[in-house]
Amino acid sequence: MQTIALTSLVIRDRQRSEASVNKTEVERLADSIQQKGLLHAPVVFRDESGFVLIAGKRRTAAMASLHAASRIFFYNGAPVPSGEVPYTEICDLSVADLAEA
Repeated sequence: MQTIALTSLVIRDRQRSEASVNKTEVERLADSIQQKGLLHAPVVFRDESGFVLIAGKRRTAAMASLHAASRIFFYNGAPVPSGEVPYTEICDLSVADLAEA
């Protein structure tokens, strides 16, 4: 599992703004992630500013909520370290995966 510190993830303006993320939806997603595990890691690419989020803003917000509440969750059967976010680099995705991202 590849992870990055949540605080190191770059979220650009083109991603949905924090105000547009519904807190109730995020908490529901956080509950689902804790119960079932994270199914799909957020998608990022690397540039001069670091790891830039391109898909998975709500998942990232839900994971931030879980970490803030010290709630443990899993990705691919392994616990996600506190304050970390699993990620997939866009260059590692297949054409079919890109269509879904």
